[in-house]
Amino acid sequence: MKAEHRIQQATAEYLGWCLPPGVWWSAVDAGAFGEFKCDAALRGVVARFVGPALAGRLCATIESAVRQWLMRRGAEAKRRGVKRGVGDFILCHQGRLIVIEMKAPSGRLSVDQVATQAAVLAAGGVYVVAHDVAEVDRHLREAGIALRGRLLPFAAVSAVAPMMKNKGRHGPPAKAGGL
Repeated sequence: MKAEHRIQQATAEYLGWCLPPGVWWSAVDAGAFGEFKCDAALRGVVARFVGPALAGRLCATIESAVRQWLMRRGAEAKRRGVKRGVGDFILCHQGRLIVIEMKAPSGRLSVDQVATQAAVLAAGGVYVVAHDVAEVDRHLREAGIALRGRLLPFAAVSAVAPMMKNKGRHGPPAKAGGL
């Protein structure tokens, strides 16, 4: 899984927890039409089945088929009105549009994302780029959203994580010895 996707998943979980009632939000899966390459692990599996001599050709065929499928999927999304450069999360708070674009630490906005940013700002909305959940927290507070709770620093979260292992998502910790 790409680093940016892990950050997006953590952000989605955080938004579900921290946003107060009355804030509508959704993730937008517009960037799911990227490139596909056979990595070393997949090449190794293919080589075990067809031999090293054919593995390169078969991986090239797989890459081509997946690329064609992604292009068809992207074309279908475009016909449905999905635009390039849309942010990863869209929120509506008290009539104001807030767009969050998540980026990996070295990530930069594409040309389409810069155009979206300009359009959102020109319409009076808020457009933020964040590289981690802490930045999302800070931007939401700056936008005037009264979040539920406080984001713990990383050290505190990693200290609490082992204690949370047996805890159900929405319930008390499991008791030792069963029910």
